[in-house]
Amino acid sequence: MAPITHLFTRLAATAATPSSAVTTSPYPAAIILATLSLLVILLLVSPLCWHYRNRNVGATLLVAWAIVINLQTFINSILWQNDDITNWYNGAGLCDVEVKLQIASSIAAPAALAAVLRALANAIDTERATLVKSRAQRIRDYAIDISFCLGLPALEMLFHYIDQPSRYLLVGIAGCGQTVSLTWVTTLLLDIPPMLWTLLDMYYAVVILVRLCRYRATMSSILASSNISKTRFLRLYIFCIILILAFVPLQAFTLYQNQAQPDMQYKWSEVHDPTQWNNIIMAPSGGRVSPFPCIWLAGGFFIFIFFGLGKDAMAMYRSGLLAMGFEKVFPSLKPGYTPNNTGMISSLGSKAKLMFKRKDSRSSWLSQATTSGTTSTTDFASPKTMAMLETIEEHEHNRSSGGWLASFFKRQSHGQGHALSEVGQHSTVGSNVSAADGRNTGGIEVIVRREVRQAS
Repeated sequence: MAPITHLFTRLAATAATPSSAVTTSPYPAAIILATLSLLVILLLVSPLCWHYRNRNVGATLLVAWAIVINLQTFINSILWQNDDITNWYNGAGLCDVEVKLQIASSIAAPAALAAVLRALANAIDTERATLVKSRAQRIRDYAIDISFCLGLPALEMLFHYIDQPSRYLLVGIAGCGQTVSLTWVTTLLLDIPPMLWTLLDMYYAVVILVRLCRYRATMSSILASSNISKTRFLRLYIFCIILILAFVPLQAFTLYQNQAQPDMQYKWSEVHDPTQWNNIIMAPSGGRVSPFPCIWLAGGFFIFIFFGLGKDAMAMYRSGLLAMGFEKVFPSLKPGYTPNNTGMISSLGSKAKLMFKRKDSRSSWLSQATTSGTTSTTDFASPKTMAMLETIEEHEHNRSSGGWLASFFKRQSHGQGHALSEVGQHSTVGSNVSAADGRNTGGIEVIVRREVRQAS
């Protein structure tokens, strides 16, 4: 059996059709692959910075591994862009490092996913929830995540040395590839660990799903103690679920293909034969691309779509452009920027609304005259003086017992039997209301109408 990276490299090498004419010009597939891999690297910079700033160790290292593998794809598709084997670079030094990173990536991807899911599961664990984590708890969580994403993949590199019969192999466009013994040791050390990590991912995903169903009504308050929003939590969870659904068929395909290989006996002396160690196998590609780099290309685009187009990412892009001085070219990057015409229109609209509000306020306080024999005066009073205005009861009291003028009007109305509004002649009495109270009641001008009826 062989790990998935070796499997795809081997399939690409065996599928290549030898050509009588040596191809010295670059394959179009190599150019396209190099362009796409470079684009993915640039796109993944923003999700990497965003997760690092939010202290998401698992997600940060997962994005970092995607950048590393796509960087390998970019380099390999440029160095081995044709099938001119005689003029190929033999890959000494570079391929020695790349094959170890490829082996580590087979563990790092599901292990980093397990670190992310573990953090999400702890975020909604009500039994262990804490308002603020202590320094020791944070260091412990960081240590576990780093051991998942870096420590165990480094251990897988050592396991590969036990099962490594030669340094590496070279395939056109795909570049460097690892070699394995295709024995039970390969199954035990290189095939089973990625499957176990995928099963652990599935376990964490089920645990999170159960807790979501149990605490769906109070999930927002539970997540508040973990300093993570509900939207960010669900985005990470859906991202992990989709990756799990991609890992499972890949692992199943690897097992199916590796079971078809003939079993061989493992012997240390044969696997680590010094005479065979430096033999480098070179195979043309025939213009075909190995599926392994394509998987990481698709994964890179998927990561960017999930984490590179959100509100937080857009805010980070804006701050980065502002730091580089692009606000001089694009003024809309400035916080709170609005175009001049929009500001003028909104200002005119605000003034019109204020004018209509003032008119409505005045009309609501104005009383209408009911007879032609009544003349009124309007007293303007600010709300600051409203607390000192005379009430209606006080006004009626003044009319009944205030002075000789009010008494005279009262006697005349009883004697003649006519209402004051029917008197032929009328006069106007004005009053000015003022008060010393300086309390502010809103600054709105209020119009008070007071009527005094007088007979001639």
